[in-house]
Amino acid sequence: MRASIPQAKIQKGKTAAHCIQSLLIFVAGCLTLAVLTKDGDNDGRTAYFFALCFVTVPALLYLVAFPMWSRTVRFVNAYAFAVIDIVYTVMWFAAFVAVATWNSEGIKQGAKDKDLDESDGNCTTFAHGPEMKCKLSEATVGIGVVICLLFVLTSIISVYYIRKYRETGQIP
Repeated sequence: MRASIPQAKIQKGKTAAHCIQSLLIFVAGCLTLAVLTKDGDNDGRTAYFFALCFVTVPALLYLVAFPMWSRTVRFVNAYAFAVIDIVYTVMWFAAFVAVATWNSEGIKQGAKDKDLDESDGNCTTFAHGPEMKCKLSEATVGIGVVICLLFVLTSIISVYYIRKYRETGQIP
């Protein structure tokens, strides 16, 4: 008896997207930790992004591992896949937007503090800490965008799973 279940191409693609997300989430968590440890102030927006890196791990384990193994396949549900993917799409969207607004606010405040026009602000005028903190934070925003877009892709695949499940009674 095989412990693993053969996967359809679409499931392999979804698994690959989630594996890329896992790697990016690890990198994003490391970068966010670097932001949190740099001199200067932080707020809940950066902490939310950091916490989401950890909260996403169980969801990814369910989405990737459960359809692969014969002992866990009974817990697989097309509706659960879609709900988890869509909820995490929204959560990652909120996370990267929150950090982007924190970054933008710090740049504008730093420019204002140095009596510059707000449009002249950049990471060198960052009010929340050193320039490197701003650049690391901008990198986390970029990675957050990619993670969110991958969740959009996997959400579309999950909605396709629901459609196929309604037609055939089986998840592809």
